[in-house]
Amino acid sequence: MKQLIIIVIVLISLCGNAQEQEYKYSREQFHGIWKGVEMSRDPFADITDEYKVYTKNRMLSFYVNSDWLHSYYFGFNGYFGGGVHPETYKNSIVSLLDNGNFYYTSREDGSSIVANPPPEFVNVTETTLEIPWDIFEKITTLPQTALRKLYQHSITNKRNYIREFLEIGVRKITTDKTYIYKERGGNNRTNMYLVKGDIIEVISAYPKRVNLKYETAKGKIITGWVKKEDVSESLNKLIEASKKK
Repeated sequence: MKQLIIIVIVLISLCGNAQEQEYKYSREQFHGIWKGVEMSRDPFADITDEYKVYTKNRMLSFYVNSDWLHSYYFGFNGYFGGGVHPETYKNSIVSLLDNGNFYYTSREDGSSIVANPPPEFVNVTETTLEIPWDIFEKITTLPQTALRKLYQHSITNKRNYIREFLEIGVRKITTDKTYIYKERGGNNRTNMYLVKGDIIEVISAYPKRVNLKYETAKGKIITGWVKKEDVSESLNKLIEASKKK
């Protein structure tokens, strides 16, 4: 009987440890780009045009079909400070732990703090992210529609969200049609072209041509060169110029 009691205690302890580990997540697991799939409970709103970008200890969330955009600090902690004045926890929220029992988000000014205990409300795998009450799938790059929207937000808010969260440099195509070239110099034009308003990722820029990376609507990655005269200045330069006006 004594041995049975000991076995039961050990099993309970192991289950408790397993459950405790189940609650542990790292910020690294959240890093990347996530596209909305569906809501998991009422009112079942359409979130298929919502995107979240996680990098370092911050989260950027926005919709393609609206002007809604928010930037948060996020991370984990081993306690829930609900009901306290936000300013009390502002500094600790900015430097949240890499892992812990509670998932936190906080507006960058510290004015709003939300904490949820995983796994009931938060779950993340290599391909799926569940955050109250939304389900997202992981993607490798923002599609053109989302990239254009984020570019617009950057100009409007005078803050380069693309450089900050995606860590890439971009430029906008400014002519009605610009053909893609195979190499930096010479007459090696392809039949592929981009149109006005397209956002390209800039790999490198030279006096006459810009080396680019572009993803089509079908997910095909295109690399090549376009004439520098056919693209805008870098987003950073445009934002800095707008700040001086």
